[in-house]
Amino acid sequence: MTIKGQRYLRIFAENVPAVGYKVYEIRVGTGESFSDAATVSGNVLENGKYRLTVAPNGAITSWIDKTRGNAEMARDAGGRFINDLGSGGGTISVESAGPVTVTLLVTSSGPVAHTSRITLIRNSERIEIDNNISQAFDDKQTWRFSFNLDSPDIWHEEVGAILHAGLTSAGGHYSTQNARYDWLTLNHFVHVQGGAGVGVTLSNWEAYFMRLGASTDSELDVARRGLTCTSRRPRRW
Repeated sequence: MTIKGQRYLRIFAENVPAVGYKVYEIRVGTGESFSDAATVSGNVLENGKYRLTVAPNGAITSWIDKTRGNAEMARDAGGRFINDLGSGGGTISVESAGPVTVTLLVTSSGPVAHTSRITLIRNSERIEIDNNISQAFDDKQTWRFSFNLDSPDIWHEEVGAILHAGLTSAGGHYSTQNARYDWLTLNHFVHVQGGAGVGVTLSNWEAYFMRLGASTDSELDVARRGLTCTSRRPRRW
């Protein structure tokens, strides 16, 4: 497969022990043939678990979870969806397709020039998102993640701690006084838990801060379903 102009051999390693290792061997000869890990129809990327609809700006405007009765996991929050940098046109193409992964490449000019790679993996619940901004900017650009989860329970990694994003008066870890709530630290992950055991974990690489819903410096909004993540450098989720 080819990623950003480089050729790679990708394998699907499963049942790897948490402590220890597993050995895979490359043998000479003709291997078994497999179908692609996902199918592509225009801007729709689909495997056995999910069906994603991708917009020309790289946003995921629909995320159908086929393992949960075709539940919709994306929601429109003020015109922004999942992995949504803002309005803008662009092109969508298949960058790579193989038996382990299939990747859609979105090249967009707005609101700043950027690329988004959306990847589905065979037999995996993971959606890999790789965003890169290729244009200099001096204002604040943010990625929006609007999940269709009602009254979510949110946990995230602060500096040296895992915190429950809520006020102490409501069972959370944030003080009701002498605190700012507009931007919270986003280190490696944030977990958004809805009802009926359904949740989403956003694994983060380089976004430093996030805003919950419409939080302000004096009010923590945990009722909304969206996360807004700051963008200063390329992002991978």
